[in-house]
Amino acid sequence: MFNNKKGDMPTLEEIVKFIPHFGLALLLIFIILGFYKSCISEARDQRDFDFERMISEMKELGNGDSITVPINGKDYNIAVFPKNSSESHFHCAEQTCICLYKSSTYDLGTSPNRCEIFRTGGKIVGLNCLEGTICLQIPLTKIDTQTKATLEKKNNIVTITFKK
Repeated sequence: MFNNKKGDMPTLEEIVKFIPHFGLALLLIFIILGFYKSCISEARDQRDFDFERMISEMKELGNGDSITVPINGKDYNIAVFPKNSSESHFHCAEQTCICLYKSSTYDLGTSPNRCEIFRTGGKIVGLNCLEGTICLQIPLTKIDTQTKATLEKKNNIVTITFKK
């Protein structure tokens, strides 16, 4: 491409001819990287959509509100960790969080597939949510044959009941 002798600077004409080639090469690299990233990322499935829908509805609930959310995924676990919980997974960083485990069994110490952290989460003391604007009161639940989840918020405490 550069036909000059050793040590000579390329001409302006040679540089102008080189720029489109360089741009096309960069574009091709970005396309290949985008394709590679989409192939290696974990595919989202119905469990992810169920989890995201529950989180979205939880955040939108007002005090005294209740909503039933359909769930279609099977064979996963949902666990809630209160603020400063000793059982909390390190993803939660001592914050209130809810985690999705895409496995049929759950053991303490198992790494979650996803966690949603509630930075304004508090602790439940008695029937009140202290130190925050939302508290989660959900037992460890294995989603197997359930088809709906009822979310209810009272005194800033969100409870979820899973039903067939």
